[in-house]
Amino acid sequence: MIGIAIGSVGTFTTLLYFASKMQDSPSPDAEATDINNIFLPEGTGISGAIVSSTAVIYFQRGNPQLNEETIYEIGSITKVFTALAMALHDSRNPGYLSKSVGEILPKLSDSQISDTAINYLLNHSSGLPRLATSFSVLHVLMNRSDPYTDYSRDDLYDDLQATELSEEGSYEYSNYAFWVAGLCLEQSTSVEYKEYVTNELLSPLGMASSFVGNNSSANVILAQGHDKKGKRTNYWEKDAASPAGSIKSSTEDMSRFITAYIQGTHPELKEALEVITKPTLDVNDNHSVGLGWQIRKTDSVIWHNGATGGFRSFIAISPENNIGVVLLCNYAGVEGLDRSGFDLLTGKTKIVEQGGGYNSG
Repeated sequence: MIGIAIGSVGTFTTLLYFASKMQDSPSPDAEATDINNIFLPEGTGISGAIVSSTAVIYFQRGNPQLNEETIYEIGSITKVFTALAMALHDSRNPGYLSKSVGEILPKLSDSQISDTAINYLLNHSSGLPRLATSFSVLHVLMNRSDPYTDYSRDDLYDDLQATELSEEGSYEYSNYAFWVAGLCLEQSTSVEYKEYVTNELLSPLGMASSFVGNNSSANVILAQGHDKKGKRTNYWEKDAASPAGSIKSSTEDMSRFITAYIQGTHPELKEALEVITKPTLDVNDNHSVGLGWQIRKTDSVIWHNGATGGFRSFIAISPENNIGVVLLCNYAGVEGLDRSGFDLLTGKTKIVEQGGGYNSG
């Protein structure tokens, strides 16, 4: 992801920053960029959609070979699906979200996380840090192309036994917490995370092109990721870290997800979707969190972004106006994606039809 000269002071500083920021930012990017003029290096692009209760408008920026059927890594938008899976299990097993981690995972009964309730994992208030302690600078340096490679459930259990929590109930964005949520879901359902999300969420929602982890099918049209310098990158394949960022999807499939929320077409999932979109914790004057979702308090917009080594993503829904936006990009260095998404959602920016070429700078 990041070009580094081994041995320099800059190397160490950059890696420390990278280790702390892996996967995404819980706050919208500050750069205000018009989606119609966004800079995209050669080979990269944005597949987007504006979804209402009556129509879906697809659009493309950059590489014209990419479209609404192209598969992208959606990064931490996966957390929304993890929270939805947990809420669905709670609807079938009332009180599940209030259970403690130790009740579900007896192996962790002696750890500090034991008494933490499941819903605290899902709204980033468990006291767990952003990443597990084993994600050291050395680990990142040795696995720059995919920092989550070979991280197993056993590794996760070992990390949890050694992890000290900060104050529970305070907001601290945590990928680590969602890894734990995935363990709890697997233990409670006796089904692997990948299988549960596929069978209980993706398939019922008609998201036939989406999948967890990797898919060797010849029919998969997977975009090539590009790092912040525009260089081709590896895909991130996760194991124990899957519940925080392993889903790959298309703009078309993500539009189906937004439509399901707006129209309430799946009764059981509708109930679970309502649960995860309710504010559970105030972060500041304009920011609260649901379960998995981030919430903008001024207009109740629910949203999330995502980032991997070669991809960026953004999704937002306005429950008040029954409109949603999704933007998927195969360039990790794209600027202003979140702001562009918010501007499309509110109508501040309108889509201009793209001509034969594109802004590759």
